[in-house]
Amino acid sequence: MDPNISSPSSVGFSLQNIHPARLSAFLEIYIGTPPQKLQMFVDTSSPLTWVECMSCAIRTCMVDDEADFQFNEERSTTHTLIDSNTDICNDLSFENSIFERAGKCEFNLTYADGDWSSGLISTDVFSAFKVYNATTSVPTPILNNFIFGCSQDSRMNHGDFDEIHGILALLPTPKGFLRQVGVNKFSHCFYPYSRGRWHNFLHFGNQAQLLGNSFDIVPAKSFQLLGRYSLALYGISVGGKALPLPDEFLNGTQSRGTLFLDTGTPYTHLYGDAFYRLAEELQIQIGNIYPSRGGSLCYENIWIKDIRDIESLPKITFHFKDFDFEIQNIGLYIVYPWSDMIGLHITRTTRPSSNIIGLTALMNHNIGYHIDYKKIYIQRQDCMPPDN
Repeated sequence: MDPNISSPSSVGFSLQNIHPARLSAFLEIYIGTPPQKLQMFVDTSSPLTWVECMSCAIRTCMVDDEADFQFNEERSTTHTLIDSNTDICNDLSFENSIFERAGKCEFNLTYADGDWSSGLISTDVFSAFKVYNATTSVPTPILNNFIFGCSQDSRMNHGDFDEIHGILALLPTPKGFLRQVGVNKFSHCFYPYSRGRWHNFLHFGNQAQLLGNSFDIVPAKSFQLLGRYSLALYGISVGGKALPLPDEFLNGTQSRGTLFLDTGTPYTHLYGDAFYRLAEELQIQIGNIYPSRGGSLCYENIWIKDIRDIESLPKITFHFKDFDFEIQNIGLYIVYPWSDMIGLHITRTTRPSSNIIGLTALMNHNIGYHIDYKKIYIQRQDCMPPDN
C-alpha cells in the first residue's frame, strides 16, 4: 500500500455532495494545509486534475470579486512545485502535454470544446468529506502528496454555475487521481437537477457499485484516445424505430463506431450520418425542425403543455451488445415554457472520434468502471437518494 494514502486499512470510500447543476456535475474537495474548499467538475475524459490557483491570470480565470474561490497556494504550508527532472514529471508525459519551464514541470491541456488550462504541476494534501454528516466540520485527508495542476492560465465554460475552480480527472492515467488513491474501480449515479436535492455519490474502490450489464472498453485506435471509456455501438433507435446507419458506425469497427462516456460534457455528441438521420427521424415523429446554431436540435412543440408530459416524447436508445441504453427523457429534452420549441441535449460533432454520451444522457443510470478488467457496468435505476 502506498504510504501516501491516508487510510491504508481500506482502499474504498465514497464522496458525497455531487451537485447536479443543470448541465454539469461538480464535487466539493479540499486542497492544502489548512484545507481550502474547491468546487470541481467531475470529468471521466480528462487526464489531469487541476485547479485555478491565485497565480492564475485574472483575464482568463476568475474575475476580481471571485478571487477568494481560487486555490491560494501561498496560504498552504504543504504546497510544493514539482521539478521537471523528476520521475513524477516524466510519468505525466501524456499526449505531449507536459513541458519544462524554468526547471519546473509545466502542463498544457486543451479540450474538444475549446477550453484550456496551463500551469505548473504541484503536490499538496487532498481532503474531502467521505461520508455526509451535518455535524462534521473538518474534511478527511485522503492523499498526503496529491499530484495536480496549479493552473496559471485557463478558460473554462462554467455552464450554469460560476464558482467552479477546476476539474477532478477520472481517466486512469499513471499519476491520475484513481491511481494515486490506489483504486481500480469507481461508480456514479447522477439524478436530474430538477429533482432538487444535492446528495449524489461517487464511489471508489471497494465501495464502487458494479451493477447490471458489463461491457468491454473498446481499445483506443489512436494515442489521443488512450484510456477513454469507450463502448462499441451496435445501433440507434428513435421511438422504437431503428435508424439506417452505415456499417462504419456500428460494432466499433472504426473510431466513429464507438461512443465514450464523458461526465465533463453535458451534451451527447454524434458525428455525420448518425446525427443527421437522428434529426430526420425526430422531425418525422415530433414535428417541424427549427434552425439552430452549433449543431443543436430544436423542434416545434405541439406535444408538451406541462413538463410532466415529457414522457410522451420519442425515446432515443443506443444499442450496445446485449443491452439497450435508453436515455431518460428528463435528461434528453429541454422544454422551453416561454416558446413553442422543444430542444435536445444532443448536438453534432465534426470529429469522427468524438461520439460522446454526455452527462445529461447518463442521468438515472448507475455507471461502474473497472480499470484493470477494462469493463464498464450499466444499470438503469432511480439515482435519487433517500431522505435523510
